[in-house]
Amino acid sequence: MARTAFIIGGTGMIGIATAAELLRAGWRVTLSHTGKRPAENVPAGAEIVALDRGDTEALRSALGTGADALIDMVAFNGAHGDQLLSLADLTGILAVISSASVYADPQGRSLDTAGETGFPEFAGPIRETAATIEPGTGSYSRAKVELEQHLAGATRPVTILRPCAIHGINAKHPREWWFVKRMLDGRSRVPLAGGGGALFHTTASINLARAIRATIDTPATRVLNCGDPDAPSLLEIGEALASQLDWAGAFVPVPADSPIGQTPW
Repeated sequence: MARTAFIIGGTGMIGIATAAELLRAGWRVTLSHTGKRPAENVPAGAEIVALDRGDTEALRSALGTGADALIDMVAFNGAHGDQLLSLADLTGILAVISSASVYADPQGRSLDTAGETGFPEFAGPIRETAATIEPGTGSYSRAKVELEQHLAGATRPVTILRPCAIHGINAKHPREWWFVKRMLDGRSRVPLAGGGGALFHTTASINLARAIRATIDTPATRVLNCGDPDAPSLLEIGEALASQLDWAGAFVPVPADSPIGQTPW
């Protein structure tokens, strides 16, 4: 009998990629979404239910007799963590998306405080045991830390995944558009703040989907970073897009604090 997966927030970029990955592996997949806009590009074979994820009883009803894996793409804070724990009787395995933005560098800087203290700087690869910022409700990253800490009370295997800048098919707000728009506009020169040397690790939605499948195939309680095999610089990202679009212009380095050349990275 096919294993069953229920994906909360399943019609977004990560949910669609994960549903396709699990369907290929023979899982039965149900996707929930708010129903506020049409569910587009959903893989054939996936079931769809519309519900408010804040309505625990509706979620419990949609789960029916339960799911082998409950995957939450949009869990945001401690209350969501507690909600997932309350569904333990209907869940075999939990996989929950957090964020790599939870980390703080040795000086205590994080992406949350970049505007006041500057961007965090790390000497090398960040391990899952690295320090994180304090939990709370005042920012995206603090809320994610709160979520993670509440999930520590799980009685079922729970994997928390920390992706970086997610990209891929079905992205609602692709960061790549900053480059693509300028190239399609026919600009011959595009300024890059800091010369494009900044490194901001990326996570392809398909890579994240495969990581999710691997974690529910091998249940355990753990926290895992999830990034692409390489970490391209801003300039390398621009060059890759230029190659795809046959853009023959030039990237022009400008100072890091320049009012032009600032990108979503």
